[in-house]
Amino acid sequence: VLSLVGSEMCIRDRLATQRFVYWLSKHWLALANLFIFVFVGLTIAAPVFMKIGWTTPANAIYTVYKPLCHQLSFRSVFLFGAQPVYTLADYEKQFGLTDASWPDVFADAREFVGNETLGYKIAFCQRDLAIYLGLLVGGLVYAVLRRRGLRSMPFWLFVLVGVLPMALDGGTQFVSLLIPGFPARESIWQLRILTGALFGFSIVWLAYPYIQEGMTETQETLAARYGWDGYAKVTQPGEQPDRDEAD
Repeated sequence: VLSLVGSEMCIRDRLATQRFVYWLSKHWLALANLFIFVFVGLTIAAPVFMKIGWTTPANAIYTVYKPLCHQLSFRSVFLFGAQPVYTLADYEKQFGLTDASWPDVFADAREFVGNETLGYKIAFCQRDLAIYLGLLVGGLVYAVLRRRGLRSMPFWLFVLVGVLPMALDGGTQFVSLLIPGFPARESIWQLRILTGALFGFSIVWLAYPYIQEGMTETQETLAARYGWDGYAKVTQPGEQPDRDEAD
């Protein structure tokens, strides 16, 4: 009896798992877009919370996202202030850091979240914000186009359009801080946003068609196996059919 009960439970557990996988294969894109929307939305919520006085949840967001992004104030977008972006020169002049060393400027700009005059920074830098917004917009566009059989971007095009511009812009900026004698270079917010958006959008174009292909195959296999969504149920030779919810 215990053996039969255990077998029955295993069958039902397996069926429940298969139903979840089937549901996931149908709704993965909506879930991915929702996750990215919430993920990037929280970074935008941080300055909103600061503005209305909810400093505790705002600081919690800045803290949680800090390992994911440098959050340098002169490379971030500000809300509710005099202007949406501040250059390195603006920041150094504003806080009297013109003659400070780079580590001191870095540490100060990383910790500064804003004030009533300058506004409050989004918890992602300009480039990271653009990357995730590119992922979100790309995901929404793909939701419209995927039924038209949109094919994956060739990898060489992904490197050329998505990776290379960001690598050149961010890489030369980074190297200029490490190598003595290398021409000092600080990128501009327009390039950070453009290269980040191209990278995020390109990831969608590269990866999502492959994910969809795998999810469609999973969906069709399970639908045929269990007779879901109008499919004729197919049982492999010698296979014991699984019980469904009607049992």
